[in-house]
Amino acid sequence: MLSRRSSVLGYLFVGGVAGVLVAGLTTGICVLAWGARETMNGIASRGWPTIEGRIESVTVTEDLNDEYSSSPVWKVRITYGYIVSGKHFRGERQSYDGGSKAGHDGDYNASRAFLENHQKGQALSVWYNPRHPEDSTLEPGLRGSDRKSTRLNSSHANISYAVFC
Repeated sequence: MLSRRSSVLGYLFVGGVAGVLVAGLTTGICVLAWGARETMNGIASRGWPTIEGRIESVTVTEDLNDEYSSSPVWKVRITYGYIVSGKHFRGERQSYDGGSKAGHDGDYNASRAFLENHQKGQALSVWYNPRHPEDSTLEPGLRGSDRKSTRLNSSHANISYAVFC
């Protein structure tokens, strides 16, 4: 009786471990695919059409939980609206590499200066994906990474590595 019970528990254990591994692998593949899509959109955005948009809101917040900094990091969040083929869209993406080429994320003074120079209602250029106009950015391309179109940017690669390994 003990051996039959042990073998059932053994099967349950092996099945549980296999389930966790399959879930981790599936999650890793999804994260990798998302990262590849974001990177390819970042590269493609250099050739997207531009349209005039309007700033709907701009805020600066303090992030005390930034994993890359021991001091507070100031984050700029901008929301903008634009119209493509008579339909209104709203975007928040500043760039595909997670930051801004303007360099205002992180530094308090630069963040405040960005806020002062970007007021609600102000016009700005928006790059949008002609196939999916809801996908847009204020800064096309990727910093440094767009020269090598097959390379994922480091944040996507790190997440995928952590999930796979």
